[in-house]
Amino acid sequence: MRVRLAYSGARKRMNDICNADWDAFYRPLIGDSKVEAMIKKQQRKPRKHKRNTKHVWSLVVEDKGVKGFAVCEVKRGEGHLIAMYIDPKATGKGYGSALMDRAFDDFRERGVKRVRTETLVKNKGAIRFYERYGFRKKQKLKYMHKFMSWRLVREL
Repeated sequence: MRVRLAYSGARKRMNDICNADWDAFYRPLIGDSKVEAMIKKQQRKPRKHKRNTKHVWSLVVEDKGVKGFAVCEVKRGEGHLIAMYIDPKATGKGYGSALMDRAFDDFRERGVKRVRTETLVKNKGAIRFYERYGFRKKQKLKYMHKFMSWRLVREL
């Protein structure tokens, strides 16, 4: 398994993983119609994963193909784990941990002292994962597609 910067060649696989994740994990949380709308929007206008820079970068974890990805950002000295998706067929195999470890290393290299992320209030699995990595719930907000979400924060 290796974690590396994502390049344009990984975009389609990243979008496929995102859609599969929405289908597997978000559907039970927010319902069929909302997920279908999200996927249709994605198909009409695929996400453009930004070019890797000092302030915004994407990582992929590979093990005989891309198994997941994370999108990271630094603004005003604070890190933001914008997104992390693992192929639903590959969960529980350490890919998320590998991405998180690399993201923390990258944030530290950029002088970040605090990282935040957001996830749906109902996404108990993601909340447990983030809490194992030292994130703590900070506030509830309407964030992801206007659903109640937790903002989680961790000091580095």
